[in-house]
This record gives sequence, C-alpha cells and structure tokens, in this order.
Amino acid sequence: PYYRLAEERGLSEDDFYVHYFRLGLKLDSSADLLRLLEKTRQSKNPDLIRMQATIRMNAGEFQRALEFNLQLLSNGHYVEEDLARTGELLCRTGTGMSGLQGTKLNDAAISRIRVGFEKCEGTRRKGPDVRDPVLQPAL
Repeated sequence: PYYRLAEERGLSEDDFYVHYFRLGLKLDSSADLLRLLEKTRQSKNPDLIRMQATIRMNAGEFQRALEFNLQLLSNGHYVEEDLARTGELLCRTGTGMSGLQGTKLNDAAISRIRVGFEKCEGTRRKGPDVRDPVLQPAL
C-alpha cells in the first residue's frame, strides 16, 4: 500500500519502479505487476527492461520476453543471467540461434547464449516411452 501511495503522489523514478517490481514479485501481486509492466514498457532503463523480460518469461509470454532481452543485448546493457535467459527464450520460442542475427555480440556472449539454448533443448526433449509392467504387461 505504501508503494501505491508513493506512486499516486508522483514518485516515478526508475529506481522506485525497480524496487516496486521486486516487491510485487516477492508478494506475487499480479495486479500491481501488470500495472507496472504497462507503465514501464517504454523505459530505456536496463533494470526495468530486465524486469519486463523476467516477468513476461515467468508468465509464459516468451516472444515478448525475448524482445525485451534482445533490446538489452543490442544496447550492450546485459549481465551474465541475461545471456542464459536469451538462450532459453530462443529455444522456447522456436526461433533458434538464428534469432541473434543483427546483434553485435562477442564470441563469449554467443557461447553463453548457446549453453542456455542447449540446456533448454535438453530439458524439452521427450524421453523414451517407458512401459509400466503392472499396468501394461507384456503380451
């Protein structure tokens, strides 16, 4: 409630919104998070862009989260966790590593993205069908 009051009274700095996002995530306050996502979607602050990507990814909006992550990469304001998240998002959207075309990243960054991509692919692969001998006895 105090964050809502502060916002109503005109506090709208980027640092305020970053703390507000973190509190909304801790409290799992979807109404506040949705309102904050809309209010800060045009922001150029890397921390707010990162929060947009994280929240949208957690909500299953992989394509929109990827757009925000690629915005971070193109601006050069990324951290190690952004690279891994980008790899996972490229996997989940079905874009593949070709989605990085046009970004000017060094080889180490691309390698880190590839690790995240391959890790995601490994978890999404369907395992072998295992027959339960009690429920499906052999013929």
